[in-house]
Amino acid sequence: MLEQHTPDALRAHDGTWLCRGLAACALGTALLPLAVSAQLLGPAALQARAAEQVQPLLGTLKDLVAVESGSRDLEGLATLAQLVASRLQAAGMKTELRDAKAPDFHPQLEGAKLGSMVYGTKSGTGKRRVLLIAHMDTFYERGMGAKQPFRIDGDRAYGLGIADDRPAWR
Repeated sequence: MLEQHTPDALRAHDGTWLCRGLAACALGTALLPLAVSAQLLGPAALQARAAEQVQPLLGTLKDLVAVESGSRDLEGLATLAQLVASRLQAAGMKTELRDAKAPDFHPQLEGAKLGSMVYGTKSGTGKRRVLLIAHMDTFYERGMGAKQPFRIDGDRAYGLGIADDRPAWR
């Protein structure tokens, strides 16, 4: 059973958090160490530490959007999987890439090879478990990234796939 918690997070009945949206997951990953020290820090110090992560988060978002990764673009998806794995490793996680294929009953793809899945794990000492989940493909054709590159205008970020597991920064 899942309950809606925020637009980008769901909580399962066992206390596991599921984050929707790659930026929400990236922010969650960046802030996980802060959760441990939250009781030791006052609200202002915790907010300052979280604010330090905004630019790194936007940098990661820019790098992710820059990789064209259409659903059938296996080269782009492989590049993106490597990028996601390296970012998770930099956050102290163990990663594994697993091959994926469409189910045999899929009406168009029928068992076709898909982009790899990236599994990242990090053990801790707490009692809660967190699951971060996102997909890496977009529906854009290769070459569209040059026509609509990543950009920030005011307090919003724009780019291909940014509102789909690469959500607009607000």
